[in-house]
Amino acid sequence: MNMKTKQFYFGMFIALVVMAFTACSSSDDLSEKGQVKELKLYAGISALKSPYNMEEWGTSINIGDIDADLAKESRFRLTDWEMTRTPADNNDWVGMSNRSIAIQAGGSVYEYTIDASGLLSATSPYYFTTLNSVNITSWYPYSENANSFSVQADQSSYANYEASDYLYGTSSAGYSTTDNSISYVHKTAKIKFNVTVTHSERLSNKNITGVTLSNVQRSASVSSGNLAANGSVGTVNMYNNVATSVSGTTSTAAFEACIIPQTSSIGYTISFGGKTYSGTITSRQYNAGYIYTIDVKLMAINVTINNHAGVDLGLPSGKIWATMNIGATADTQYGNLYAWGSIAVGGAAYDGTVISPTSDYDTARKNWGGTWRMPTDTEYQELIDNCTWTWSTYSGMNGYWVSSNVAGNTARIFFPADGCQDRNRRGSQGYYWTASCRNASPYQPWHLWFDVGKVWVGDDDEQIDERTFTCSVRAISN
Repeated sequence: MNMKTKQFYFGMFIALVVMAFTACSSSDDLSEKGQVKELKLYAGISALKSPYNMEEWGTSINIGDIDADLAKESRFRLTDWEMTRTPADNNDWVGMSNRSIAIQAGGSVYEYTIDASGLLSATSPYYFTTLNSVNITSWYPYSENANSFSVQADQSSYANYEASDYLYGTSSAGYSTTDNSISYVHKTAKIKFNVTVTHSERLSNKNITGVTLSNVQRSASVSSGNLAANGSVGTVNMYNNVATSVSGTTSTAAFEACIIPQTSSIGYTISFGGKTYSGTITSRQYNAGYIYTIDVKLMAINVTINNHAGVDLGLPSGKIWATMNIGATADTQYGNLYAWGSIAVGGAAYDGTVISPTSDYDTARKNWGGTWRMPTDTEYQELIDNCTWTWSTYSGMNGYWVSSNVAGNTARIFFPADGCQDRNRRGSQGYYWTASCRNASPYQPWHLWFDVGKVWVGDDDEQIDERTFTCSVRAISN
């Protein structure tokens, strides 16, 4: 071998040594060179789907046998909206009570903390040991188990509510990348209840204190961040995100809870005024990343005052009307006929100009007590103007069904055609005393009068408004 050949092979040897050294340097363990680097990430919440809106109106829901001033009926409206809520409201990381997030990198799970700006860091973080990028899987709230998740049964506390909002994200982070980031999407669904209760001012406790869901699947297996309900059901106490606000005879409040995506017929129980009222939402699918808003309206339709039944017809004045006449023990009875201001059947008529509950001549107050009293002519006119009057036959009695015109209020009362003065015209006409008189002489009392084609407050064509005539009396209460 000549000198040139030896020089060539020597040069090749040196080149191979340099290439091998360079290759080893690029993949060497960086910890040996003091070049390890902590993984840091910035986090955000991705918008999910195009929002859509769908309404389902259910029939009135019977929510139990109840008494005095308590709700009897409910209607709901269901609306689906895109869910972009982070664990804190306003689509950011402010206000979180639990800031621990799981980061899975290099086959291990690390506990990271997120600050209000979305920066993720850890006291024992993942360190890059090579120049290669690393694939990241992350979920919130933090747990070492990546294969299962359960929402909290008691989400009435904000911490438990927040811990039930499962977020999931994936990313790839590089050693030399300065803006490593990850975006999360919601893998749970959220149910939101807006509750309105219309009640009487007589009710002392007007607070809506809670909503509990039932027949809810709370646990799921996790695969690639997707939650699959495992079939076990239970209850969920909702978070009261808007406290009760009371305005006159209306109380409002709002509640939220996160649930596993599922297809279920979910029940609910609303706690109001120290009692509970239950209903059921028609079976439907609850998808990951969506808010399902249910507007529930409870109305105090059936009430009991001093052991006598009344209904709230949703009148502008809020007055409660009795379901039967004075002297009757059921709405299938006619009741008694009274002279104007008479306390007993066959009693003498009152000779004053107006009957007040404290005058000792109020037939309703003296017979039923409590807050019951005789209606004024104005109150009868309100009943005519704000309700639907339908001539009908009920338990063999002709008369008018008087039904509420308020949407969702199914209350109605029956006025039998009771006749007057020894039951004259019974079955064809009705006569009901008011507590009011004409404003001028001869100061004759007004009454409600009706037949099959007409309803009127004042007097009828034959001037049957003499005080000594006997008519029916229907009670009213504030």
